[in-house]
Amino acid sequence: MPSFICHRGPEALHQFVDAGQRLGYDMAMVYLPEDDPDPTPAVFKMYRPRVVRDIVDAPDSVVVVPETGTLQLLELRHATRALWWLSVEHFAVRNEAMRQAQKMPAGQRGPLDFVFDPRFGVVHFAQSEYARQFVARQGAEALMLTDYVRDEIVERARAARWREAEHRGLQPQEGAGVHAETDGGLAGRDPVGAD
Repeated sequence: MPSFICHRGPEALHQFVDAGQRLGYDMAMVYLPEDDPDPTPAVFKMYRPRVVRDIVDAPDSVVVVPETGTLQLLELRHATRALWWLSVEHFAVRNEAMRQAQKMPAGQRGPLDFVFDPRFGVVHFAQSEYARQFVARQGAEALMLTDYVRDEIVERARAARWREAEHRGLQPQEGAGVHAETDGGLAGRDPVGAD
């Protein structure tokens, strides 16, 4: 996970590691790039993640990456591969861009779609019902793994949205998109732009 990102998705990852550590599991966070001696963003230091530089690719390890780290799963030979769907849109946009860059025919599955191939043994986690349904439409099953959004993160997202709206000369709707689960048909999407 890039160490400079401070919003909902990375917070979910920090919460996950924190919860696992509290339950006694040997869990750690790997930040990318790996050259920062203190990579945990200040807003997430309260979770006190154990930080390591290298992923442990061993048969008794489970490596969980967000959908933005999909390609990292291809590097694993021994660990159980797990993909946590925090934002379907990030995956879809990146997959399509890679498909076009590789000049693959329209309609052909993209280079990241290996995650749906049972031969790769990827375990899917979904942060939202929207993501779970997306994975199901691809022919795979996803286990629900949800998080909560702290007020501080909501306020940062709201402030960023207001700055963006002011820059464009628009006024965002009060409270719109603050928490995806309360946005009706937008559940699991990123209307705030916080992922």
